[in-house]
Amino acid sequence: MKEKTKSNLYQIVLSLYVFILLISIEGASGVNLALVRYGITFFIFYKIVLEVKNNSNDQLLNKNLLVIFMGWVVIMVVRNISDVFSSAGNYVNLKRFIGEELIIYSFPLLMFIKIDLDEIKKIFKINLLFSLIYLVISFFFFSYFVNLNAESSDFSFSTEGLIVYFPSSLIILLFTSNYHSKRVNISTIFIIVFATFVSVLIARRNKVLYFGTALLMVSYLLSFSNTILTKSNRFTNTIITGTIFILLFLFSISNIDSFSYFLERTETGFDSREDIIDEFFYDFNNTPQDWIIGRGFHGVFTSRTLSTSDTENIRDLIENGYLYSILKGGLIYVGLLFIIFLKSFFNGFIKSKNLFSKGMALLILLYLVDMMGYGLPSGSFKYMVVFLAIAVCNSPRINNMSDLDIIQKLRLK
Repeated sequence: MKEKTKSNLYQIVLSLYVFILLISIEGASGVNLALVRYGITFFIFYKIVLEVKNNSNDQLLNKNLLVIFMGWVVIMVVRNISDVFSSAGNYVNLKRFIGEELIIYSFPLLMFIKIDLDEIKKIFKINLLFSLIYLVISFFFFSYFVNLNAESSDFSFSTEGLIVYFPSSLIILLFTSNYHSKRVNISTIFIIVFATFVSVLIARRNKVLYFGTALLMVSYLLSFSNTILTKSNRFTNTIITGTIFILLFLFSISNIDSFSYFLERTETGFDSREDIIDEFFYDFNNTPQDWIIGRGFHGVFTSRTLSTSDTENIRDLIENGYLYSILKGGLIYVGLLFIIFLKSFFNGFIKSKNLFSKGMALLILLYLVDMMGYGLPSGSFKYMVVFLAIAVCNSPRINNMSDLDIIQKLRLK
């Protein structure tokens, strides 16, 4: 009998949280911790490769499709690899690559792994721990959020970044709340509702869309899912979903005067991005083949609006997940991604017998929604978990497990 190989997932996730904390500390204090961050990205990359090598899933559904997608990701990287080692701008592209892009483009490898539920439980625990750290930090800076009256500074950006990277990791605990104790569920609900509230205060529309959609999804999942566990806990689930919206209401009415900034930003719609989107379309229409194949993972487009280059009128990103994906990998990349997401969602949500697979399927759907408002790839658990969700949804072993089997593995007390 083949000996079970130890999983590296917990170490990868823990390293990601340390990575995000370092970025936030750098932004808030001005201390340069780049060398430490580079070491962490290489460590994470090594652990991801090791995980795929030692724990690949031989029974994975849609494996050929996943291989084709991964092959296109490799092509996207190889097309621009010479830019990485360019000396331009004091090797700025190399710093970007080893600073975060290395792990971003290695995350899709996690689609191929065999999921260890014991390791997932450890990840649940670390997610909860760091989200509680976020809560403490947010309470400490709460007056700053309420009185925010200017656009991002380094301090603002680094502090706000924690809103997405930490509380968003609790979405999967929220989706699987029937597995966990009341204490865990109360903590999870409070942190996510609080993060939604803070996102409104600082007028971050994409974050409000993300958390708001997640709350609606979990309300649907816990109220209407047909798994054995949700049927037996229908009354409890109604209380959970009701509590979510009561907390949101209480937060809102207690700080109603602070919502004017969010309403002002909401009324602008996409006006703040309209010029950049127009420039993107104009540039791509001049080279129609780029709509199909993209411009590689370091692809740029001509833009005079908020250029990301100090020397040229170009941008290397656009604040829309779908257009960003077209910029980097074209419609081929977006098409493959969309097919994988939909197939995985169908396997995990429709064909599975347990709440865990259905929750992971909703995480995939949530990312598709998030891409409309922002949803750019990042070196965070929020992005990494999308590919873990694909691995779960395409695992016949996990999809066929009952809630009673999974609760023994995943329950948090």
